[in-house]
Amino acid sequence: ILTNDFDENDIEDYGSCQLYKASKLSNMLGLIEMSDIIHINGIWPVINNKVMKLCRENEIKYVVTPRASLMISDINKSFYKILKKWVSWQVYMKKNLQHAAGFHVTAQNELTDLKQFGFHAPVALLPNGINIAEYHELVDKGCLYRLFPKLKGKKSFLFFSRIDPKKGLVLLAHAWGQIAKEYPNWH
Repeated sequence: ILTNDFDENDIEDYGSCQLYKASKLSNMLGLIEMSDIIHINGIWPVINNKVMKLCRENEIKYVVTPRASLMISDINKSFYKILKKWVSWQVYMKKNLQHAAGFHVTAQNELTDLKQFGFHAPVALLPNGINIAEYHELVDKGCLYRLFPKLKGKKSFLFFSRIDPKKGLVLLAHAWGQIAKEYPNWH
């Protein structure tokens, strides 16, 4: 795993998998050349484009998971962001994405927007790989109830995401506010 988001002081046991901090890696190409295929998550970080460029120049296959970064709603932001992304697109992004061996998206709306760019590589629509049933029995509800006593004996709904207008948190809050009194057993 090659990443920018890595704290050497917080290392977990990943078995045979190794973590590399991109900013400290002196031979990124060497690491890439040892791989049969590269999976890139996200498209706008500079390091991701550096990896795509190295793969492209050295004919190493790579699959890109845009993580909604090519959705029209994500691109159409402030003038500065539009300009910055337009320049990036013209200079290197489009070329890097045109050479991807494939794409992985996690939602239908992401697939729809991706198709508008006209890439010819195959696209796989696959949800994130998590089986919620595996975690059902691991939850210590006693700890939860000690932290949030109002939840005891009630059903809970948890919104788990980054806060962004396109995630609809404000819409959810308004909707919940309208129906909460009808469902006193839900929190």
